Amino acid sequence: MTATIDYRELRRDDYPVFREMLTAYYREGEDADTEQEVLDAFISNLFSMATERKIDGCFVCLEGEAVGFALWTIDTPDGAFSEIPGYGTILEIGIDPRFRGKGYGSLAVEHAERQMRLAGAEHFYVSVYPLADKFWTRCGYAKTENTASNGLFIYKK
Repeated sequence: MTATIDYRELRRDDYPVFREMLTAYYREGEDADTEQEVLDAFISNLFSMATERKIDGCFVCLEGEAVGFALWTIDTPDGAFSEIPGYGTILEIGIDPRFRGKGYGSLAVEHAERQMRLAGAEHFYVSVYPLADKFWTRCGYAKTENTASNGLFIYKK
């Protein structure tokens, strides 16, 4: 039997699961030492932006269980994450470590790109931590010499 993958928009009552997933995601990367209070404020802000539809987001679900998440938007000159207005940008992708290496992250990227195409974006970019370089390269993104306001290199597709 083939596993069923689907994508579910974030709802207001999803905050506990969203917080748990994003906390784990940030703790394993560059934000491992960030104070939990600071991290909670950032996560709460992202969640509010997604549930208020200022950015888009979803859970990646396997057989109905959330095993990951994706957040994305199309940049505008006055947008909160604007680096390249008119481009779609994937802000965050995270897959539970138990489910990595099975293609779910790539499927989440494809889903986010598909949604941004439907909204009018033709080109995409991400700002990438060195740890994620290989993943984004496998997804078709190429490193540029440009850096985002967060100091990370921009990869374009």
